[in-house]
Amino acid sequence: MLKAGYSTYYRANRQFIISLNAIKTIYIYGKNQLKIVVSPEPDEVILISKNKVSEFKKWLDR
Repeated sequence: MLKAGYSTYYRANRQFIISLNAIKTIYIYGKNQLKIVVSPEPDEVILISKNKVSEFKKWLDR
C-alpha cells in the first residue's frame, strides 16, 4: 500500500495500482485470493494475493 496517509490508491500487485473509486466488484478467487474488477477494465485480471488479502480488507474498511 502506498504510505501517503489515507490514500485512495492501493498497490494490488506489481502490475496494478488501483483507485478506490475505480473498484466495481470484488470476487473470491481460488482458495485465498481476491479478483478485483475495475472501471475501465484492463486486459489482464487484477488479483490480490493471499498474503495481501487482510491488508487489502483493512484498506477498504478505513
